[in-house]
Amino acid sequence: CLGVSICIEFIVYSTYIYKYILILSTVKYMQNVACLRLFRKLLTYYTEGNIHTMNKSRLENLSDAVFAIVFTLLVIEIRVPEFHQEMVTNMDLWRALWNITPLFISYYLSFIVLSMFWISHHALYGIFVSNVNRIMILMNFFYLCMIAFIPFSSHLIGTYPGNELAFIIYGLNVLAIGVANLMMLRYAIYSNEIDTHHITKRLYKQASIRVSLTPILSFVGICFVFISIPLALFFFAFPIFFNIVPGSLSYLEKKLHIHFE
Repeated sequence: CLGVSICIEFIVYSTYIYKYILILSTVKYMQNVACLRLFRKLLTYYTEGNIHTMNKSRLENLSDAVFAIVFTLLVIEIRVPEFHQEMVTNMDLWRALWNITPLFISYYLSFIVLSMFWISHHALYGIFVSNVNRIMILMNFFYLCMIAFIPFSSHLIGTYPGNELAFIIYGLNVLAIGVANLMMLRYAIYSNEIDTHHITKRLYKQASIRVSLTPILSFVGICFVFISIPLALFFFAFPIFFNIVPGSLSYLEKKLHIHFE
């Protein structure tokens, strides 16, 4: 019977196919389990509390070196005006310098912004953080990555002072630095591996306000770029007052009768 033979062969081949699929599924499952175990090991490696091998001073030295280089790159981007004629009058030089005034403005603005971030970074690792772990170091690397981008975004708004996209890029750069700074502060406070037991509640609230102002007002400034570029610059620079002027928040606390407790 041809029909019976076909049925038997179909059952046999189906059995082989089922075994083959079962073997593939088992191998696939074992691969997934192995990958999951490897991922867990890597996650544990980067999050385990091996804080004694993390040197905070080396991280601070690296950060200071990056800041020093970035500060220098800001002024390197400003080129001395060149003239093709032999005799250059005072008026010629004045006009050439006046044409690059936006570069000077972007330089001084970015220099003050970087100063604000350096002071905030110094306070974080000098006052709040007594030790560091791997996650803190990785977050600091992201922070430095955004800091190193400032010379480009600063030169961009100096070269194209009337272009909204240039100021959006600059605002996003400052926003990213502010978010990274806030993430490091929050992680340091709530992490079980970072020693911050000496920080009072009032000091933490003041620091949170200072650090939070930058990303919030940077976002507001980005929203105002298409309405008014000078107004957007004002929002980018406004947090500088509370981060650089000593006692500004304490003075505001007394005037408004606010208690950061």
